Amino acid sequence: MKALRPIVAESERARLERVLANSEKLDRDFRSVIVPAVERGDLPSVTASHRAADRLSSATAREADAIARSV
Repeated sequence: MKALRPIVAESERARLERVLANSEKLDRDFRSVIVPAVERGDLPSVTASHRAADRLSSATAREADAIARSV
């Protein structure tokens, strides 16, 4: 995604930065929240964290789709 910075219109740069930040957050949360919850068998935390990640992932996919349509 970082390779897109030079070709994305200025008006879409904030959207691209959100996609990058969200992607990093999803990775970080998976490693630091979801995996540890799975390892300790904490199903309620796994379920809640997965729902939150799914919402963020869906929103990020919509943002990425909008960027793709703009280039």
